Amino acid sequence: MASRAKNYPHKSSVLHVRIQPTTLSELKKAAAASGRTTSAEAEHQLHRALSDLGGGSASKTAAVMAMIAKSIDGFLDIKEKYGKPVRVKKWWDDPYLFDQSAQLVVAALEMLRPLGEPSPEGEPLGERSARFAIESVVREIRTADLSVPFREQKPYQRWLTLMRQDLGPLADRPAIWGRAADEERGLRALAKPVLDEYIPLSRKMAETPDKISPAEKRRLKELKRELAAVRETVGGKKS
Repeated sequence: MASRAKNYPHKSSVLHVRIQPTTLSELKKAAAASGRTTSAEAEHQLHRALSDLGGGSASKTAAVMAMIAKSIDGFLDIKEKYGKPVRVKKWWDDPYLFDQSAQLVVAALEMLRPLGEPSPEGEPLGERSARFAIESVVREIRTADLSVPFREQKPYQRWLTLMRQDLGPLADRPAIWGRAADEERGLRALAKPVLDEYIPLSRKMAETPDKISPAEKRRLKELKRELAAVRETVGGKKS
């Protein structure tokens, strides 16, 4: 009992629930796969359900992405490479399967394309905006602070934590804005107060540039200069 209390220092509440045998069976399977206890797996799944995983106006996007994910897994489960089964392969580790999956994603989105011609007036930042959006999100995911307790996290922080856990090493793979993941984490640790102000401002600039004020633009430039100074410090430590 002492060992259990040491492993779960923040657990002080007990919840008694009744669930279907099939649900319990699936929960135990998930626990076995993750290496958690059944109790820890149940709390993990509750954390996922209580976090921002695409509700509200984003539910359509979440549903489309879930459909694409299921399609990729099903497609690769039967896809053959050079006449041999590839079920043991993962699309994120195999260039051929990666290309096949990318084609599936494009095909799925094309199926849902709305009628009409695209208007360039609806894209104030040009082609760069889409890449900047995903780069910003991946950057936040791989620098998420996993030490913050769930009860102290805001919904978006909970989402970032879950994404970092789920993506694992994949989030560290790309070099974003010329920096590797370890450098990004060093930068965040060194400049956390600046980044806490810079990130929401930069996101606002990317998502709603028409709503950012002149004072916010000036502050964003000041924060960029402060971050540049920190980058030089981080680069000097690495060298």
